[in-house]
Amino acid sequence: MEEIQRRLISGNKARPETENKAKALILGTFEPNDIEVYMTERRMPYIPELAKRIEEEWKSKATQGQFAGPLTRVEFFGLTPEGKLALTLGKTDFKEYCGSRSLQSLREYGYKGISNPLSVSVTLMTSDDKMLIAQKVQSEPIGSIDAIGGYVHPEEDFDSKRGVISIFQAAYREVWEEAQIKTEEISESWCLGLLYEYAGLCHPVASFAFRTQLTSEEIRKRKADEIEVLVVSPQRSPNSNGGEYVMQLLYERHPHVEPDGRVTIALARKLFAGKYYQKQVIVTADGI
Repeated sequence: MEEIQRRLISGNKARPETENKAKALILGTFEPNDIEVYMTERRMPYIPELAKRIEEEWKSKATQGQFAGPLTRVEFFGLTPEGKLALTLGKTDFKEYCGSRSLQSLREYGYKGISNPLSVSVTLMTSDDKMLIAQKVQSEPIGSIDAIGGYVHPEEDFDSKRGVISIFQAAYREVWEEAQIKTEEISESWCLGLLYEYAGLCHPVASFAFRTQLTSEEIRKRKADEIEVLVVSPQRSPNSNGGEYVMQLLYERHPHVEPDGRVTIALARKLFAGKYYQKQVIVTADGI
């Protein structure tokens, strides 16, 4: 089973690159004060061929009533000499993202040439040592397994005191919106680094692990609209069939498991077992 965990974190290199997967860009255990965010007004560069593709892609979505809402673009990522996760965040929107999020666009124009909106992906541990993950009931693909999360919103997740977007604030917001767990009910929180999801979505993802003082039974009683909150065990229980063991669940549900959620769950499981990743850059923007 540890081999399964290794594959979930790194991706199966034997599979073709076009298959959905996610890779770690930066690993580590980062607290809120370990994040340095720099803001810029810049957007993705204007490339005539890609701009035409974006317009063509958006026509059908606009007629369906979709809105080109604002998103947060990751222009740069790295580690500071002090070991902090550094992010330079610019501007993009759903229209730019929809028209540039293919693996083809990534390969043609490179990381710096496409939209690359930032999202967050969160796994929680309850006071009775259960993990909380998600099963989609509204957004596509319905029924797939994922961590709790969504896209960073440049207005809702803006920290007015610091004058920058807060990725922790985004993670707290998504946990409240999707699982009805309040920020004050979270006792510990860590960012586990930055991932990149390939193929159908092509964008960076900040992974998080939260601990809550709530029990799994308390959380089961709460109404979640966008997802079904699944309560699973981070470890296989002795003398059981492993039905709620999270690694077995992910293995059995593959490929109906979101790639960034799969990696976040594996990283969080290791953290909750008391193991910490050394802060390190695994892949730079030029290597994506």
